[in-house]
Amino acid sequence: MSETSEELPVPQPPEEPVPAVSPEGPEAQPAREEPPQPEALAELMIALSARWQTEAGRIAIGVPRARLLSAAATDEPGLVQLLEALGKQIGKLGLEVVDYYYEREHWYCLKSQYAAPNELGSLEQGVLGTLIGMIEATDKPERASLPVSELRKRLVGGKYASRYQLDIALSKLENLGFVAKKRSQLSYGPRTLIELSSERRANIAEEAETLVF
Repeated sequence: MSETSEELPVPQPPEEPVPAVSPEGPEAQPAREEPPQPEALAELMIALSARWQTEAGRIAIGVPRARLLSAAATDEPGLVQLLEALGKQIGKLGLEVVDYYYEREHWYCLKSQYAAPNELGSLEQGVLGTLIGMIEATDKPERASLPVSELRKRLVGGKYASRYQLDIALSKLENLGFVAKKRSQLSYGPRTLIELSSERRANIAEEAETLVF
């Protein structure tokens, strides 16, 4: 009779529970936002410094927000990051990024933090000041317009300027971008919105009645 030996089962170590792993991985870290490249900031600075004419022949300064979003192939948060990065770079040059509402669009451009040279004579300053005073009296000054006839009534009728002088002054203000004219309506041009803050325009409006030409 042959003897057979039975193999004893080898004891196995207890299985350790497997920790749950998130889809992002056990040590998932939030993605870091890459800083904008210098080339992108340089191109953005050039674009925001641009002065050009629209199809209607009006002066334009900077770039509309919609066009910036398209050109940069980014979304609103990405555009904000770009503009903030540019602002930090150009601050040491005495420049800043500003936005304004013009032609039914939001625009961005660069503005000097220091006093800009004034190309306006006393007549143009008086006409612009009077126009500001009349537009600021409306509900939404940045989007308001004023009939030329109303300004003519105030200045020509008040013997402050002849009709010829007023037309010449308005033409210069329009060419320099302080006033926008569409048919017989006047509104703020981009330079008025950029170079004169809402507080400054409010002060001018208060002083408009006492302006001396």
